Amino acid sequence: MIVNNIKIWKIESLDVLQLKDIFVESIVYDSELTITLKSNNIKILLKFERFESYRVNDESNLLEYWEELDAKNENGYVFYEIFNSSYYSEIKKLSKDFFSGGGDSDSIKHYGIFSINECVEVLSDLPPIVVYSEY
Repeated sequence: MIVNNIKIWKIESLDVLQLKDIFVESIVYDSELTITLKSNNIKILLKFERFESYRVNDESNLLEYWEELDAKNENGYVFYEIFNSSYYSEIKKLSKDFFSGGGDSDSIKHYGIFSINECVEVLSDLPPIVVYSEY
């Protein structure tokens, strides 16, 4: 379902409802971007092998997104795909060679991972590799 410019990004094999109190444990950038999320006995690694940009915000700074999601009763999920975003437009405008990975900028998607402590946004032409475990 798309809410204005935001769509819930459902990851196969993950029950989104189990992730209610999930938080960002770590973000590691080396040759790829790895975001580690935890909640009770669940751990999720999201590995973006190729990406153009990412940013991290305190969740309270993204009231625009929360208002849109609340309007359609879609708040409380974790994974979103964002369309026509100002972040995407800003990076594309500022970056001379927007897609350095060899692809085309039209294939880049804006992913949002909205947790209880931080919101991570990633611009990538490839979806992340998802590793899910219970401990």
